[in-house]
Amino acid sequence: MISIILIAISGMCFAVADSLGVLFYDSIFYRIICWKSQHREQWWNSSISWKNKYRNGLVYRGRKSFRLFSVKFPIPSLFFSAFDLFNTIHIITMLLSISLYTTIVSPFYVDFIILLLIWNSSFIFFKSIFVK
Repeated sequence: MISIILIAISGMCFAVADSLGVLFYDSIFYRIICWKSQHREQWWNSSISWKNKYRNGLVYRGRKSFRLFSVKFPIPSLFFSAFDLFNTIHIITMLLSISLYTTIVSPFYVDFIILLLIWNSSFIFFKSIFVK
């Protein structure tokens, strides 16, 4: 049962990431969040937010990192853009739904079709909300 909820969350997060990555200027995120502020667009727009990973937005300066006991660690990408954050949530919920899977109906292939329909309907529903 929990895998159904996680599959629906995964479909929603993938719809958000797809809206941000492909149709940002047609999405609700641009119309509501970013239309007044360019500063917000730096985190939401995936065509701009990739620069947040690098020092001063320049690739040749290297990735941003932090030091811990004189060892440099790169900062994970999910902290720099909404696209990466929602893709990470999508992958984590998908892996959790696989690991917490219990049978719904006796043959496995029927469960697979049911979960596929749930993921696809969640994706289509939220994509229709997020893109005009």
